[in-house]
Amino acid sequence: MQTKEKQHDRFIIFNEDPDLEPIKVKLPKPPPKEKIIGYDLPNNEQKFKRPFIPNKLFELNKRKDISDKEKGSILKDDHKYYEEEIEFINQEWDRRTNGVWYYINGKPMYIPGGYYFYLTSWYLERGYPDYRDRDRKFFIFSEFCENDSDCFGFIYPKHRREGATTKAACWNYEYVSRRKRVRGGIQSKTETDGQMVFSKHIVSGWRKLPFWFRPIFEGSTNPQAKLSFSAPPVKVTRSNMGIDEMIDLESSIDFMSSTEGAYDGARLERYHGDEVGKCIGVNVYKRHLVVRQCLSELDKIIGKAIYTSTAGEMTKGGGAEFKKLIESSNYHDRDGNNRTTSGLYVLYIPATEGFIIDEFGNSLKDKSLKYLLNERQKALEDEDYEKLNESTRQFPIRLRDCFRNASDTDNFNMKIIQEQLDKFQFGNNEITIGDFIWEGGNVGGRVIFEPRVNGKFKVSYLFKNPQESNRFYIEDGVKYPTNDKKFIAGGDTFKFKTTQGGKKSDGGGAVFMKRDYTVDKDTDPIEEWKTHRFVCTYLHRPHTKDEYCEDMLLMSIYYGCRMCPEINVPAIMDHFERRGYTGYLHYVLDKKAGKYKKNPGYNTGTEIREAIYRAYQQFVEKHGHRLVHDDLLTQLQEIEDDMGDFDLFVAGGMCLIAAEDEQNF
Repeated sequence: MQTKEKQHDRFIIFNEDPDLEPIKVKLPKPPPKEKIIGYDLPNNEQKFKRPFIPNKLFELNKRKDISDKEKGSILKDDHKYYEEEIEFINQEWDRRTNGVWYYINGKPMYIPGGYYFYLTSWYLERGYPDYRDRDRKFFIFSEFCENDSDCFGFIYPKHRREGATTKAACWNYEYVSRRKRVRGGIQSKTETDGQMVFSKHIVSGWRKLPFWFRPIFEGSTNPQAKLSFSAPPVKVTRSNMGIDEMIDLESSIDFMSSTEGAYDGARLERYHGDEVGKCIGVNVYKRHLVVRQCLSELDKIIGKAIYTSTAGEMTKGGGAEFKKLIESSNYHDRDGNNRTTSGLYVLYIPATEGFIIDEFGNSLKDKSLKYLLNERQKALEDEDYEKLNESTRQFPIRLRDCFRNASDTDNFNMKIIQEQLDKFQFGNNEITIGDFIWEGGNVGGRVIFEPRVNGKFKVSYLFKNPQESNRFYIEDGVKYPTNDKKFIAGGDTFKFKTTQGGKKSDGGGAVFMKRDYTVDKDTDPIEEWKTHRFVCTYLHRPHTKDEYCEDMLLMSIYYGCRMCPEINVPAIMDHFERRGYTGYLHYVLDKKAGKYKKNPGYNTGTEIREAIYRAYQQFVEKHGHRLVHDDLLTQLQEIEDDMGDFDLFVAGGMCLIAAEDEQNF
């Protein structure tokens, strides 16, 4: 009897990543405890084990002198002698079809049918797979997508040598080999690679299956381009102890070239897009649009796809389209037909899962994280940025790591940025999260900061003396902030349309504390300065622009500073004017014309973009080690040439170039 039972999981949550929205999937209810495999064992012996094949069936299976069909006939003709063996075959078919429950170290665990088939029957290069909780997640998610009538399948960016190609091949075969008149397809980054997936991962696994899971087939035992099933596998039913009627399956699995239209016009019930992040010269997003038509009949989805790619080996060309495919597959963002833009979902499992495991197959996440971070830290210390980027892509800790490339180090000092981010890997005690609100709900009165777990603002400086906040003076009936010599705010309004990267825009906001020469003298070491730093950041997408603009107003009122907005979208300007806070807008002095510009803030044209990048470069080099706002550090790490997806970066840039006009850095 087990020593201690743990509660089974009722749900499993996928995509717990800052770059994704989680997906909560309900798991089946477990059977009675005594029906769960391993119930009679102590916890330390409750591990997944392949079932023992009865001796007579084992001997029959390994015979080379007779065909699979003849083996089935032997069972039929002498079913009393093979009663135990027939019962075993029925059991394995039931588990393959319906799944099974195991105790793993005291905890009831649901093993989907596809995963059970993979673990017990799909022979790999060096033997059968070991149980891993990461692989279990893969097959649970594939089952979830299978049961969703509005889903075409999923995209699976993964770490190096994770086994995704083998799992997807098994998934492809498992479905096709037990259904009539269905077709499974394969494409990879080249036609040669597609053939390798077919031969190494489909044919090789099929040839080593036990005869009761091998359909009668046509042609050679080593097919080069197509595996055709002419009759179903032997399946003995307990009711009559006989063999199901032998009928032609007329099903098959093949591969095609990597071109976008290779499967155009075909009908597919299964499709595996292998290494889609490496395709050069092929637009995998456009290719998916063709494949999607193959997986549907008018408005009905009739097939499923899995897209896999080794994140660590993505090239810049292929990775861009793969990223677009991911960004168009947000489970929570659907059209009027209840489908994502691509029709797919995303499954992302960080490299910390399945990398280092315990004896039960469970991931040792903390140990894995420490190992991966140590490798990155060594690359940083050696200033080997090529190795750092490659290691980050090959073993991504979060989704964004998959798309890291060499240009990430071109703009700013990556060593400084990465060192700062590493400090906050397990939390950031330098900031407080919360919201700026009207005190007592008195709109137009005082603004206070209220700490909240799910707040929209991250602050690293709050006034110890409340009287120093909310400071303003009135001139000609207009309110002007009094702390404008100490602080400057910046804002980048979100757009309702999606950005160039394919995701919805956020609203960005920042407050920068200008250098106080009475506090930080020229003789003081820069690393000990208390001023000349970011003190507040905001990266959030509220329900309306008015809500965002009100947040920017509250932030400016609290710090008593002017707001320098990105004026391409004049929402902040309009809101401040409408609310009677025109004096809180920062107007730029046109030095050539000798007068202030008509509108506040900056228009992010080429000249201003260059000024922002230049200001950040100087700031990171001199003051990056004092930057504690990890959200801004992350955007500095990711930014390339297009600022459209980096709203906080733009807001902070507004602060820097506005402050640069008044102070020498």
